[in-house]
Amino acid sequence: MEHSAFFTSPIGSEPAQEDALTKLELHQVEPHSDGKRRNVFIILPSAMVGGAERVAYNLVTALLADGHKVIVYSMTRGPGPLWPGLTEKPGFTHLASNAPSEKRGILDFLIRSKALRKHGPFDLLYTSHVHVNALASLALRFGLIKARRFVSRESTRIFDRYHGWRSWIYRAAYRCYGKQDLLLFQTEEMRQSLEEAIKLPEGMDLVITPNPVNLDGVDTAISQAPATPRSPNRFRIVFCGRLIPLKRLELLLEALAQLDNKRDWQLDILGDGPMQQDLSILAETLGLTHKVRFHGSVSNPYAYFAQADLGVLCSRIEGFPNVLLEMMASGTKQIISTPCTPAVRDLPDVAILNEATAQNLVALIARVMDHRPDCTEAYRSHVEAKHSIEGFTNTVFGEQVLAPKS
Repeated sequence: MEHSAFFTSPIGSEPAQEDALTKLELHQVEPHSDGKRRNVFIILPSAMVGGAERVAYNLVTALLADGHKVIVYSMTRGPGPLWPGLTEKPGFTHLASNAPSEKRGILDFLIRSKALRKHGPFDLLYTSHVHVNALASLALRFGLIKARRFVSRESTRIFDRYHGWRSWIYRAAYRCYGKQDLLLFQTEEMRQSLEEAIKLPEGMDLVITPNPVNLDGVDTAISQAPATPRSPNRFRIVFCGRLIPLKRLELLLEALAQLDNKRDWQLDILGDGPMQQDLSILAETLGLTHKVRFHGSVSNPYAYFAQADLGVLCSRIEGFPNVLLEMMASGTKQIISTPCTPAVRDLPDVAILNEATAQNLVALIARVMDHRPDCTEAYRSHVEAKHSIEGFTNTVFGEQVLAPKS
């Protein structure tokens, strides 16, 4: 049986590749505890690792552990680092297009929609990001896909983040919404921002639900990570995110360059993106090459979070930064964040950098280095209480889907 397919051409697929999708067989798994095994289709813009992808990953791992079937379709840039580790799991299938851009990815999806339709009807269609949400809504409207329930997740405050011609493109995309049964928002601010900017189609339930963390998955990933030696006195700092201007990683590098040379520290940078080369050059210019490590996208960031004395987020704006929750769940001792969304102020013991300057950030980092606070217990308790994967999954399906924990 095949449990994954990788399309090396976004258009004009070779026959063997098309056959891999058309004749794709799914794993056979035991039925769910309530006697019903759900058939779930998830469409994501790419397989690159970002907050939305990790939310989907948490959802998928929980569904697979409970005996459901899941197909994940990544629209661009190949299989990525996140999903290959699940391809041998019973019930899981990953379909990845190698389309180099979103436009080509949309065309690729439309070409293959007939073959995808044969694996339905789906009990749930789940999507994230505006252009994917809009495409899936149109696909349902024109019968390219059949699903009993359609849930879309908003990934950011679009009209606070984009202006000018880009905002007009997004306005056009939102006009394609309408087939969703449920539209998810991470925070009240996200919902208000969207409703103030546009008039959404009627008939969709708008629900605010916090990002989930699959704590069992986090614990398993940490326990399975190979042991890595570390200096007992070295202060470990971690940054995780796409290397794009919005994330402002240069602010962290400039702040660290101002630390006393006698301090022993290391920065692990998890993620890739268009700014990677520029940021690497900046680290070299600042004399930080021996202390800064660019790891690229990694499949198990939790292992790095678990060893970190400090996690830092410098973003200008976020819908809600799921990476903070994952750091809190994994055992990062202290976290610093900019007020990229008002919701970060609700997280216990997260130090907020109100004025994002290198001088303010280095002062805060130095204070953490001197006092070595350990907030792991408060962090973990908060995630357990407020961000369970069970609550998120039941909201998405509109019913209890995951078997209750004994």
